[in-house]
Amino acid sequence: MTRVLVRFDHVGRFIVNMDRSVPICLAKVARFFQNSAHMKTKTLPLRNLISCAPCRLALLLIPAALACFALSPAARAVCQEGCLTNQNTVLGDDALLNNTGPNNTAVGFDALFSNTTGHENTAVGSRALSNNTTGQLNTAVGEGTLTNDSSGLFNTAIGGAALFSNQTGSANVAVGTFALFNNTSSFNTAIGDFALSQNTTGFDNTATGREGARKQHYRWQ
Repeated sequence: MTRVLVRFDHVGRFIVNMDRSVPICLAKVARFFQNSAHMKTKTLPLRNLISCAPCRLALLLIPAALACFALSPAARAVCQEGCLTNQNTVLGDDALLNNTGPNNTAVGFDALFSNTTGHENTAVGSRALSNNTTGQLNTAVGEGTLTNDSSGLFNTAIGGAALFSNQTGSANVAVGTFALFNNTSSFNTAIGDFALSQNTTGFDNTATGREGARKQHYRWQ
């Protein structure tokens, strides 16, 4: 094939030299075919293929990493369930989590969460008595009941957010939603929704019925 192209090249040059007025490009055509005979097929460099491997590996590892993060213990609450030492009973996420005292019962999310040495307390409901630490013989039934109590004694709160703000007050009875909600004192009895809800430092008060003595702050001595 090479010999034929070479001869074809010579013939083209001969024709062009014989008649310069006719622009015959047979020589160029011959060179094109001659060069085409030595062309090679281009292949993808191996290093390009290798560079794609880490990308594919990363795509496979990303879902696994996300799954591990989702199951990380640090991002999950501690589910307490069962009979603990010192006659304590618990059921709920982070309920009675820091307790060292005896005879406590906590049912619900964060119920008696901060309790340490407090004992004979009963908390049923989300965040019931959640801030109690050393308080004793308290009963809280309902979401947010006695939530802020820390060291109060002998308190009974039944109903959502009853005795919510009480911290150190003792011997209070609140039955009804928001009953004695703002109370911080002792020896008060409120029965009914919002009963004595605005009482703060008044003590020895008794109110019954919906919104009983809601706007009054009695202080009997």
